[in-house]
Amino acid sequence: MEQLDTFNRFIKKFKSFFNPCEIGFRNEFIIQMYTREFPPGEEIVQIGKKFREIFFIMEGKVLLKDKNEKVFMELIDGHIFGDYQVICDL
Repeated sequence: MEQLDTFNRFIKKFKSFFNPCEIGFRNEFIIQMYTREFPPGEEIVQIGKKFREIFFIMEGKVLLKDKNEKVFMELIDGHIFGDYQVICDL
């Protein structure tokens, strides 16, 4: 039951991301996802490294920093970052 609640919260929060996708694709995509929690201050992606992942921020915030460690953007609940162009033809 808790998983269904998490699924429904996720769908509600990120509905606009999945609007251009078919419902079957959306549901299969979400079923194949896995959840990771990052403690405050932990690096998620290294600067300059290529990656083929997408991150949906359900709670908390993510600070984007340049190579000098200067914060140039703050992402909060409901934001998405990563390589999502390959996931759904937006």
